[in-house]
Amino acid sequence: MGELGEGVYIAETITNLEEGENRITEAREFAWILSDQVLASSIPPLTEKVKRGHFDLRIVLPEGKFPPESKSRLPSATPGIQKRVLSKVGVLVVMTEKYAVFCLPNRSGKIDYTGFVGTDQKFHEWCKDLFLHYWEKAKPVTAK
Repeated sequence: MGELGEGVYIAETITNLEEGENRITEAREFAWILSDQVLASSIPPLTEKVKRGHFDLRIVLPEGKFPPESKSRLPSATPGIQKRVLSKVGVLVVMTEKYAVFCLPNRSGKIDYTGFVGTDQKFHEWCKDLFLHYWEKAKPVTAK
């Protein structure tokens, strides 16, 4: 947990969401998202990045949260997009090559969108390890 000490706690939900959205827009190599939902406003910049190529987009959501493939703006068959599902997602991790966000659940078990953000390498590695832990447990979503 010492690696989290390099992150900065942001207690304002809107500030945290705006910061995450800005960092996703700035991402050049990848964006990894583990959440109970995806911010709709982040989909257009992510779609553009994937279309340009050489961008790794990984998203893990709870089962039933991805739209049907026929209606998805981020189809699973698109190169660079990988989607997976878990029965439950209780934490939030959003990462790019330079930035990471980590949010815990509140007392009722819902993700609290206030949390830790950072660019420090130790903080980034800790968030990456946590994301990959859940990524390995999640089931791939495939195009049908």
